[in-house]
Amino acid sequence: MKIFLLLKQVKNLLREHYFILVLGVFLTFLILSPVIFFPLVAKDSYQGINIAHFGTDAHLYLTRAQEAMEGHNLGNEFLAEGKDKVDSRFMYNEKILIAPLRFLGISNYLDVVTIYHIYNALGVFILVLLVYFFVWQLSGDKLLAAAAAVFAIGGYHIIYNKALFYSDFNIYGRAMFPYVSSLVFFTYLNLLVKSLKTKKIFYTVLTGAGLGLLFYVYFFAWSFALALNGALFILYAVKKDYQQVKNIFTVTALGVLIGSYYLIQMALFFSSAVGKQ
Repeated sequence: MKIFLLLKQVKNLLREHYFILVLGVFLTFLILSPVIFFPLVAKDSYQGINIAHFGTDAHLYLTRAQEAMEGHNLGNEFLAEGKDKVDSRFMYNEKILIAPLRFLGISNYLDVVTIYHIYNALGVFILVLLVYFFVWQLSGDKLLAAAAAVFAIGGYHIIYNKALFYSDFNIYGRAMFPYVSSLVFFTYLNLLVKSLKTKKIFYTVLTGAGLGLLFYVYFFAWSFALALNGALFILYAVKKDYQQVKNIFTVTALGVLIGSYYLIQMALFFSSAVGKQ
């Protein structure tokens, strides 16, 4: 009975928010269309290299993914030496994304570029939904939420280039930032809103765990989240809403506790000789 009830709830949810599902699929296809159509356009000139044009950062991320696929640590993605040393960027995304492929024993038979294109498609689509539900939780307006989600992702380059029309690609098609950090960040924001609205300990703990996860994803994910928490803490303190002050403090403390391993490792690294260099 519980399974049927859950399926019914999912069905009702899909029916209620079908508009953003359609928009999400369309926007994802639009963003990934350059790498989808390039082999078709290039025809005989295509040599099997299909990396979206976003400067050298994309090559760095793909190189780190290849290192993870080959079972190396990420201490040095440029040279043969020092691969098993500490990763100076302290990011665990590549290992997490590649882990299922290594577990299944198929990582050696796959092209890391193609794998990341698939991850990009899934990631951008889910990100559209996360932004949508975040704005919807705050406003209750589905049309506003859909517009915010589509513009935040689809209109990124309008803000970046300060022009309505541009000639480069949408950066959310790049492997793997900014979509990976945005996925976890907007997951955290959705949980945070739920926690503040319901004031239930379950969501408070879940939100704290989400904050802790941010530490292992990207520096500018957890640091932005802590800045937001600090602003909310001060705001609720000024309003004398001590229940929410306690909520924010608990979320932050739990997140920092989970991220403490990251913080300790980063402190040890930057106090070492290599870190000082």
